[in-house]
Amino acid sequence: MGIIGVDEAGKGPVLGSMFVAAVRVSSEKMVPDSVADSKKLTKKQREKIANIIIKIENCSMGIEEIKVEEIDTVDSNMNNLTAMGHAKAISQIVREGDKIYLDAADVNAQRFGEKIRRELDVKVQIFSEHKADEKYPIVSAASIIAKVERDAHVSKLAKFFGEIGSGYPADVRTQEFLKKYLDENNRLPECARLSWKTSKNLLNRHSQKKIGEY
Repeated sequence: MGIIGVDEAGKGPVLGSMFVAAVRVSSEKMVPDSVADSKKLTKKQREKIANIIIKIENCSMGIEEIKVEEIDTVDSNMNNLTAMGHAKAISQIVREGDKIYLDAADVNAQRFGEKIRRELDVKVQIFSEHKADEKYPIVSAASIIAKVERDAHVSKLAKFFGEIGSGYPADVRTQEFLKKYLDENNRLPECARLSWKTSKNLLNRHSQKKIGEY
């Protein structure tokens, strides 16, 4: 019997994929003391600690990427997509009797845990809590792995598109990238989540501007 921590990164951005990471170890005592919630660490610190986590004896990891096209599906719901991502990441590494700690991505933490339990075909114990990444080192470890995957994804997008910022709607650099791309190409880039309010507002303003030009 082992323990699994699960968390996601990239749920809120307007650009790129969301990543869910599940980390399994035989004992929580094996998680290094340097582990902390990924949001409180720098990119370099996350990468350094991720390398330590990967080298833990008998550590296994499941990574699930939820791409933009899946997020933009007509009837998509981010809480449901996140729960399905958790379940798929867990399924890659879970064993009978494992204890699973989730950072609940739903206002109802118990409901979030039950959604995931229904998707698993093994008997496990699930503990679904808000801010679990701050309470349980194993969830903090998963948070770091997920964020490192998201960071790498954003870096790839930046190599292709140039300066895109963090990808979050409030980031001025991200806003400027989207506006410029839209002005130059008459559409948003493939990496943009078109179902996001940010994208819809930009497209609406662009459309109104075009109408005003005629």
